[in-house]
Amino acid sequence: MKSYPIYNVWSNVIPYREDQDLFLENASYVKLRSVTLGYDLSKAKFISNAKLGFRRAYLYVTGSNLLTITNFSGTDPELINYNGNYDGTSLPIARTFTLGLKLDL
Repeated sequence: MKSYPIYNVWSNVIPYREDQDLFLENASYVKLRSVTLGYDLSKAKFISNAKLGFRRAYLYVTGSNLLTITNFSGTDPELINYNGNYDGTSLPIARTFTLGLKLDL
């Protein structure tokens, strides 16, 4: 839970201005953006011995937006609006996985 300073209504501080830092928090983060793992299937005996019509087969899997490490109280520190403010209304960045097979004929 984020703790904010107590606002005194009788002070001369205007609390909801764009240029003040009353509700500012640290949004630093570390992100694992993309990882690809692959295996050359042509080195396997069942592929190299078979007459399948291709010289090489490569199987791969790619993951994107896999991990975000942060103490930020929002969903993702990258989701800021056009003014540079986080308002929590942006759609989250999707975690995606891609599985592929590359064949060299």
